[in-house]
Amino acid sequence: MDGTPIACRLTPEELRRAASELLPGLLRSARTAVPADSGLRLTFDLTDGSIARIASVIERERRCCPFLDFVLEIPAGTESLTLTVSGPEGTSELFRTLAAELDRGTAESAE
Repeated sequence: MDGTPIACRLTPEELRRAASELLPGLLRSARTAVPADSGLRLTFDLTDGSIARIASVIERERRCCPFLDFVLEIPAGTESLTLTVSGPEGTSELFRTLAAELDRGTAESAE
């Protein structure tokens, strides 16, 4: 690890306000989200604007969470793309928290 702290640079209020434009919002639009080594693998339908939206989220996340790694895969001949987000040891808790918040938000909106 390069010494970058595993901590978001946003305050809780800033994170709440920007959530739809960061990983929490991206998670909500993923077709699937499955655990991957030290992170998550998200699959999206390849639609007009989907690459630009995902790239925008990656750009914002790199500013507030510089410890995250992003791998975007767009296989030839498919109608989907995959984004793998991972990080150094200790990052798994961040992804568990994100997944729990997503589950909680989905349950609350269903009520």
